[in-house]
Amino acid sequence: MLFTALLATILLEFLLYWAFTRKDLPPLILYSILINSFTLPPATWIYQNLVPDLLMVELGVIVVETVLIGLLLQIPPARAFLLSILANGTTAVFGLIFPFP
Repeated sequence: MLFTALLATILLEFLLYWAFTRKDLPPLILYSILINSFTLPPATWIYQNLVPDLLMVELGVIVVETVLIGLLLQIPPARAFLLSILANGTTAVFGLIFPFP
């Protein structure tokens, strides 16, 4: 389940990174893999074992991913924050609509 969710998140967020920045595809794929591999497993564990509040966990992920997106995509903090909100909001809604078994 976690692997399927990770793959879906990587794909969706990669597409959003590209739509938002129009940068070269290979680095964006790599950045999406790195960012989501760093945040999704701990966020899932935290949600399942410590803080069963999806909004609180997503807010933490948005903060961490804002920093990572800004550094890797080399965009200003405000744009990184907006992209993080867009990417994580989209994947959270996608996950609620299409839950993985």
